[in-house]
Amino acid sequence: MVNALNNREGVNTLFDVLNSTSVEHATASEDSDRIRILSLIETGPGFSTFNQKINALLRDWVNHSVMEIVEQEESKLQDDVRQVAQFGMLCTYVGNVLYRYREMKQALILSEKAIAIHSMIYGTKHPYTAASMSNYGLILKDNGDVDKAMETFEKVKRIHSSTLGPEHLNTAISLNNIALCLSDKRDFDKALDYFMQCIKIYEANLGDHLNTAGVHSNCGYILLKQGNLDEALDHFEKCLTIRLGILSENHPDIADSYHTLGLVHRQKGDLSKALEFHSKCLSIEEKILGQDHPSTATTYDSIASILFDLKEFQRSHAFYTKLYNIYTRADKSPHHGTNVVLNVLWNLGKTLHALGDLSGALMEYENGFDLSNTLHDDTTTSEMSNWTKKFGEVIGSLKQQMNVSEHQIDSDRQ
Repeated sequence: MVNALNNREGVNTLFDVLNSTSVEHATASEDSDRIRILSLIETGPGFSTFNQKINALLRDWVNHSVMEIVEQEESKLQDDVRQVAQFGMLCTYVGNVLYRYREMKQALILSEKAIAIHSMIYGTKHPYTAASMSNYGLILKDNGDVDKAMETFEKVKRIHSSTLGPEHLNTAISLNNIALCLSDKRDFDKALDYFMQCIKIYEANLGDHLNTAGVHSNCGYILLKQGNLDEALDHFEKCLTIRLGILSENHPDIADSYHTLGLVHRQKGDLSKALEFHSKCLSIEEKILGQDHPSTATTYDSIASILFDLKEFQRSHAFYTKLYNIYTRADKSPHHGTNVVLNVLWNLGKTLHALGDLSGALMEYENGFDLSNTLHDDTTTSEMSNWTKKFGEVIGSLKQQMNVSEHQIDSDRQ
């Protein structure tokens, strides 16, 4: 497995293994055993659920195994520069695997190790050191430290420009990462300019490559935020075309493309088309990433919202319930995603209200009111106060509506 992890294709192979899990196509030495076992699975949890459980176990095994490999290789280190250098690359690629699985704490630790090793062996301005710093910046960005991430990416860009040249592929990667930070800081025009510079370098050097596809997707996001929907759609479709030509059809990056196409069709007002793409995205994410993954949760939210707008309130409520169960799992911090949980409670109440279940809606709104009212700490006082006010107002209005309904029922009986 060490060799498999020491290159990008090895990382993609891991996702392909998860994609290939299909117990219904399993074989057995005795065909009667196969039929009996598959019948038990089909009449029990079902093939889809069973495959998801198997993939969850595989993901846990991968996470445990790759960290175990790192620890084993680290214990073997001696005063051999080549061996230490190889270990630094291992930290980089294992960090990439963990980053893809959103195991951010471990990914950050490994990135820091890789930077320290590469700086010691190659110096602070070497491309290997810059690559490790780039991975570190991505983790910082996803953890919400955008300013520190951008500072890191600017350092990487200076290294690449001075050592490899302004038109080098690694310089393009730095341009892309800086643009991502600019987008998070809502400097969309500057971000789009950086992305377009990046695409120009990629297309000249790589053609239809995964890196080219990724930047098309990034351009699409910026244009989507600016309201340039047709241009955004064009970039998203280019991205999907490239990815489908390279990756397996159920790769997480394909799911990401379906998600972005769902977003743009939603904003264009084509809810049916948006639902189609988000559903394609979900079928991949549940299988590859699992039902509790943050990306899967985001897709549940998107689908629930679309179904509500389509007035399919029962199905919308079912997806919001799945989302609520993810965000309130016992192993999560009670402050984890508080605003997200409150938003889900609001939407649960809204769907029940639309279904005419006023008592159920009231219960969800009261749960939201109680949660927001008990989480007034230094960082969330204003937000929680707004939520408390919002829930309080709808609770008052709903109780009044319920009282009117009760009086109407009594009047009809008389």
